[in-house]
Amino acid sequence: MVTKPFTMMAAQNVANLLRTSRIIAKSRSMIVCVCNAIRETEVRQAARDGASCPTSAYRCYGRKPRCGQCFTFAREIIDSERTVA
Repeated sequence: MVTKPFTMMAAQNVANLLRTSRIIAKSRSMIVCVCNAIRETEVRQAARDGASCPTSAYRCYGRKPRCGQCFTFAREIIDSERTVA
């Protein structure tokens, strides 16, 4: 029986882990706003469509901010999308 060197096995495991994490990331998106069930992908899309703050991002989906706990994270997402664009 021929075994692969440890480094080759480790590299394959890392590659498999990265591939799996990309698949999971595409299929799931973190909830940003629990009150409105708004996901990170939705906030990112709203930012790409011109939303400049959480309130305008939420309006894109016909929702209004409620408790405000999500604003910091939503702002970070919007800022990161705007710097990429």
